[in-house]
Amino acid sequence: MYRMDADGAWELLGVRRTSILEIIAGRWPERIIWKNDRIYEFSCGFGLLVYDVSDPAQPRRIAHSGVDARDIVVFDNGLVAVLTADDTVQIHRLPD
Repeated sequence: MYRMDADGAWELLGVRRTSILEIIAGRWPERIIWKNDRIYEFSCGFGLLVYDVSDPAQPRRIAHSGVDARDIVVFDNGLVAVLTADDTVQIHRLPD
């Protein structure tokens, strides 16, 4: 994560590295959605991952659903709709 300063220079705020196990398991993010203090990431091979980025220097994973996700929608009420690889829709409620 980066922040742009008043002079237009980018400052690195934090990094969450991918583990070797995640790569072996098929984690190749297809899309990322940033909403409030959370980042939502999904991929067909690894499913839905949710990160708390309230402290950008220390992003931490707070949820993982192993369902093969083709697309997601993040709602303001905390629900996440996941369109799965087999064309079903799953609704997830994440912790506050």
